[in-house]
Amino acid sequence: MLGFLVTADGGSGLSYAQTRAKSLKAPTRGVRVPVDSSWMDQVRAVSLLLPDGAAFSHQTALRIYGIDFGDEHPLHVTVPQGSNRGTRVVVAWHRSDVTRQRRRVKGVIVTTPWKTWCDLGGVLELPALVAVTDLLLRRGLLTRSELIVPKACRGAVNLRRAAELGDPRSNSVRESEIRVHMINRGLPTADLNPNVYEDGGWVAVSDFVWWKYHCILEYDGEHHLTLDQKHQDEITRAALRQAGWAVMAIDAKHYKRLSLTLAEIEEMLRSRGWRP
Repeated sequence: MLGFLVTADGGSGLSYAQTRAKSLKAPTRGVRVPVDSSWMDQVRAVSLLLPDGAAFSHQTALRIYGIDFGDEHPLHVTVPQGSNRGTRVVVAWHRSDVTRQRRRVKGVIVTTPWKTWCDLGGVLELPALVAVTDLLLRRGLLTRSELIVPKACRGAVNLRRAAELGDPRSNSVRESEIRVHMINRGLPTADLNPNVYEDGGWVAVSDFVWWKYHCILEYDGEHHLTLDQKHQDEITRAALRQAGWAVMAIDAKHYKRLSLTLAEIEEMLRSRGWRP
C-alpha cells in the first residue's frame, strides 16, 4: 500500500477509524503510510500535501538523489515566493524561486542538483560543503563547469571556495572534510586515492599521498573495523613502510580531536622534509 490522503471520511477505501489502525502511521497529519514504510515512502506521502510549485530541497533533496548527508528529519521543502508554506512540524520550509530548477526523481519533485548545491552553500560549513561538492561531482550529478555561483547568493563565498576545492576522487565525506582542514592549516596538497607501486608491483590505493615527501595518510572508516580488513590493512601498511613510506592511519576518534591530529600529520610531513 502506498501513502494516501486522509480526511474525516477516511481515505483509500478505508473509514477514518480504519486509517488509525496499528498497521498504519502518520508521517504528518492528513496522510497515512504502512508502519514499515521506508523513508522514501514517507517523503512521497508528505509530497501529497505540498502546495503547488513546491520542491524537496537542501539535505532532503540530497538524500533523494542517493546522497545520505545529515538527519532524516525535518524534511526540507522550498516553495515559491509568496506561497503559503504551511505549518507542518515535519517540514523545514524555505522560500525561493525554483520554477526552473525542479525535476521529478523517484516520484517526487526535488530541486535540481545545482540548485540543491547552491542552497546548501548557505547552511553548511565549508568542510561539509566541499564533501557535498565532491559527492555530486563523483556521482555525475554535477560537472565542474556547472559549479557556477549566482550573484547575491547566500553563502556565495563558501560556494566559490567549494567549487575550487571540489574533487571527485574523494571516496568519503570524512576524507573530503579532512582534506579541507589540512588545506586550511596550510599543509601541502595531497594526491587523492592514487595507486601506489613499488618495484613495478602494485602495493595499495592510499587515501592521501604526498609523493614528494613519501608520506601517506589513511582514514579508516567503518569498513576498516572488521578483523579481516584490519589484518589486510596491517599487511599493506607494513609493505609500504618497508618500501620507505611514512604511513599514518586515523579514524573517527582522531577526527574528534582534530587539532591534535592535524599537528601529528604536520609533524609526519616535516619529518620527511616539508617546510611551510
